[in-house]
Amino acid sequence: MRAEAPTPKEELEFIGRLRLLLADGAFVSTYKFALLRAIADECVERSETLGPLEIPIARLGERFVELYWRQARPYRPGADKQAAVEGHLLQNTGAQAGIVKLVAEAQRATPLLVELQRDGRAWRRLKGSVAQVVKRMPLYKLQNVAGRKLEFLYPERPEADEITLHPGVAWLFRKYHDLARDLIEVAWIRFIQALPRNAKLLGQGQELGQFLFGADRRALARVADVLHGHQDGRCFYCDRPIQGALHVDHFIPWSRYALDLGHNFVLSDAACNLDKRTWLPAEGHLSRWVERNLAAGPALQAALLPAGMASNVHSTLGVAQWAYSVDFAAGAATWIGKTRRVELAGPACVMIVAEGVRRVREAATR
Repeated sequence: MRAEAPTPKEELEFIGRLRLLLADGAFVSTYKFALLRAIADECVERSETLGPLEIPIARLGERFVELYWRQARPYRPGADKQAAVEGHLLQNTGAQAGIVKLVAEAQRATPLLVELQRDGRAWRRLKGSVAQVVKRMPLYKLQNVAGRKLEFLYPERPEADEITLHPGVAWLFRKYHDLARDLIEVAWIRFIQALPRNAKLLGQGQELGQFLFGADRRALARVADVLHGHQDGRCFYCDRPIQGALHVDHFIPWSRYALDLGHNFVLSDAACNLDKRTWLPAEGHLSRWVERNLAAGPALQAALLPAGMASNVHSTLGVAQWAYSVDFAAGAATWIGKTRRVELAGPACVMIVAEGVRRVREAATR
């Protein structure tokens, strides 16, 4: 097991190989983009490690369903008058990608993902079918570049039911998650735009990125109603009664990590929300947020389920632990209040979230 962090040279090599894979890898569908994104996200939500990280293929199947759930819906061009049709975006150079078909079929029976996940039999059947496709197709083709295998992410073992990331890879994906996500999403968007049969549907100048990877604004409106009662109509940050529009804020900013889980949301007033922007909240806000999720997490989760919003306090705190660790290591600032007062992310922030993660794990073993 690796005891030391990758050297600057190794970090540059990792980013270079990731870029090379996205630029020169053979892509006939969007599966490889989804696989890279699934691996990167799993590294963030799991405990930080410099050693190898084992990821079950079944877990990758779950992440594929979550990634394609939004994309399997019909694409509606909206205000773009040049695209007069509505339909499903192709994700493959030939017929529609099989995983997209599986997800779309599941959606027709159960429109909300959170409801499907509560149906044990249907959820196991879907994620199992998707996992089989992942294992058969992109998993052992991902690292093929220009006729050679790089295998810089994981050794290929086609008979195994899991992949094991090389020592240091999970650590690097955590440190460079923002960069990796942006590289993956840009390449994914370009691939879909380049498919000739998508041209008529896409038209000119639509917001394809928002459709593929954006937050579900309808779901956020339902979340606002739940949080309004939970917070007694007060702003989470300044604790004043909210006057005017209710703003559902991603505590860990969406731009840092696209996390639409119920425990990540707080209700704020317009001034605080607009002032906070993409900052991580400072220590005082973080401490109250962690305590809220530990104390009221189950009640909040139960209230959000009817609104179609999934919740997972362990994953949410795992993302927070990653985000604050990265900012502390980089000497970044955190946001305090509406005058955009900031303070450096200190070790206390990392300790607060780490303690929250420990308490969640402890509760799960009781």
